[in-house]
Amino acid sequence: MKKWLGLFIVSASLVFFACDDSSSTGPDDLSYIDENGEEVSIEVSTDNFKDSRDGQSYSTVTVGKQTWMTENLNYEAPGIDVSDELYNWSTAQSVCPDGWHLPSKDEWQDLFQIIEKVYGDSGAWALKSSSGWDNDTLSN
Repeated sequence: MKKWLGLFIVSASLVFFACDDSSSTGPDDLSYIDENGEEVSIEVSTDNFKDSRDGQSYSTVTVGKQTWMTENLNYEAPGIDVSDELYNWSTAQSVCPDGWHLPSKDEWQDLFQIIEKVYGDSGAWALKSSSGWDNDTLSN
């Protein structure tokens, strides 16, 4: 589990987090049974976000009260070679579109807690990309 969590955190370091929760209805809501035997439903929706600086659109997903970009930011920051594909830490902190920021440790933990309540130990699998990984399969 630690291996997958580490891979996810590293790969997701370029995912940005929004403060607002403006979204439209999309995928099915998540649900789990709490410690009292009650079903808890967590609203999940998808939307798009348009970066006003360059007009690029990005897909987003809202899980509960958190809105996340579902893809990496593709903003050409001044002084950055776009063929590198990665921002250094300083640039990553400064290129967030208005209303967005890099997620804090607490925000990551909140997301993981929700996902792990629904998927158990397979929470990291539920959050990872469906492509770009070698020799990985999810078996229940």
